[in-house]
Amino acid sequence: MAFADGDILSASQLNSLVARVNALEDQRIGVNLGFAEVELTSTNQDAYWQMVHRFDWLHLRWHEDNDDTTLRIYINGTEIADSGGAGGDLTANLDISGLALTPGALYTIRARWGEQNSNGLNLQIKYLVEAEEEL
Repeated sequence: MAFADGDILSASQLNSLVARVNALEDQRIGVNLGFAEVELTSTNQDAYWQMVHRFDWLHLRWHEDNDDTTLRIYINGTEIADSGGAGGDLTANLDISGLALTPGALYTIRARWGEQNSNGLNLQIKYLVEAEEEL
């Protein structure tokens, strides 16, 4: 959204600015915990996290050694993403607004490496965080 000096802003534009300022304030005052990289090294290995639901987007960064590795993400037992074995450094912006999660309540995230590990391949989860909007 771009504005020029002297523009008269509509109510919609002002509301958009207020929403963005509020999002920045939430990030400033919110807890920003560090994330320890998790490495999955065997077939059908899982990693779990508990997250307090605050926002509608789940952002994820991970690395697949090659296209024989596949990462699947589940929230409260429902599969919401499958990397399809793309290989390399990957990111995903997952819209979780339709999962009926309760704001302020804990939910479970499970990451599963679901493919064969015949060549000593690894899958590293680099970062996992909720945010108010798609990054």
